[in-house]
Amino acid sequence: QASAEFFEICMRESMELLRPLHREILSLRIQGHSVDEISELTHRSRRTVERSLQTSRGLLADALLNEE
Repeated sequence: QASAEFFEICMRESMELLRPLHREILSLRIQGHSVDEISELTHRSRRTVERSLQTSRGLLADALLNEE
């Protein structure tokens, strides 16, 4: 329970590091939307959504792994 809460706090803080578009796309993905749905909702190409998710994953992984 405590580690899940800690992880959620770290995720929230780390998401603040993302650009607004990346944050929006990642939030939609976390909510369960498909890449195609996100593409339609954000009026971005499928490839842009895929790249954004890839970039976000990398940035969040770095932020979470380097959390002291």
